[in-house]
Amino acid sequence: PGLCSAEYTWNHPVFNDNCCEGKMDVTYIFENSDTSITTILTETILSANGVIDLDGTEFTRIFDVGKTTVIYTLTDQYGNESECSFMVTVLDTEAPTFPFGCQDISVTLLPGECFYSYPNVPRHVDNCGLASYEFCNSNGVALDVSQLPIGNNIVIFKVTDIYGNVASCS
Repeated sequence: PGLCSAEYTWNHPVFNDNCCEGKMDVTYIFENSDTSITTILTETILSANGVIDLDGTEFTRIFDVGKTTVIYTLTDQYGNESECSFMVTVLDTEAPTFPFGCQDISVTLLPGECFYSYPNVPRHVDNCGLASYEFCNSNGVALDVSQLPIGNNIVIFKVTDIYGNVASCS
């Protein structure tokens, strides 16, 4: 909760080849179709000279919301390659929140006034980012809060985050 990412822990594969020597790289291909962000990062897990030797070790990485394909490429000393991969999918299912809620207000109009203009947008936050907000009435119809008529008005404030999670308060 509160994060736009998640930790995942796994073990790197163990290099095993009939020729005994080689190298292993891991490539992370990240894609987020909602934000159109794509990144590619390649790291060496096992170097041919053995200076880097992380094969078989436990590893923890933080993954952002989206899909990351983790591809291991093993290359033996003669250039023969083998690959294995898995995908990590991180979803944002956390709706926006209203830290201070929505407060009822009472207004006394001045002589000659026939409507009230609601001055505030309730404070709202989200773990990944907000996309839009709107005011509507109790029937879900969009409401112009700059022209609230005399009488009781139920104003519903609805906010949507970049992943489609919706929250409301009234």
